[in-house]
Amino acid sequence: MFRWLPLLAAGCATAMADSPPPIPDLPHGQCENGATGADGYFIGRFTIADGKVTGTETWVLYSNEKWKEKGGRDCSVTWNITGSVSPPGKCTTCSLSFSFHAEPDTASSLCPAEMLNGRRAPTGEIVGGEATPFDQHYDVQVSGTDAKVMFSGSGKTIGTGHYTNGVLDYLSGHQCKFF
Repeated sequence: MFRWLPLLAAGCATAMADSPPPIPDLPHGQCENGATGADGYFIGRFTIADGKVTGTETWVLYSNEKWKEKGGRDCSVTWNITGSVSPPGKCTTCSLSFSFHAEPDTASSLCPAEMLNGRRAPTGEIVGGEATPFDQHYDVQVSGTDAKVMFSGSGKTIGTGHYTNGVLDYLSGHQCKFF
């Protein structure tokens, strides 16, 4: 399942600055309930060395038919990660834990500006605005090279992947996102 992750990461590093990262081919088409939305996955790739953490998290969205009718298309948004190794949260059996800050790279995204930056609705509420900076803390259970990534506050699993030679890759489970 993760054979494409190193290729995705390598492609990102060599892509031109104005070219968005390639969108991997993951299962989609499960969010066709008539509402505007997309199938979504999160992909994480972190490098951990000398107590520091760098990397990216990418939210991949596959437009459903209703979103396509309104001009939507498959797209992704990537956050650049900087952080450090830290004590674990809820996971007492985790061999790795880290805290980080994530900054969105909206310039490289083909997602609609409203979805990325938001807009004020006639009611006054902010609609969209999904690409915001955030801080997070992950716990990671490692068994051999297999890795399970969890939110350290709740212990809820984010995704699974691999941890080898200081590089952690993960893929989340499928989710529907409706706008």
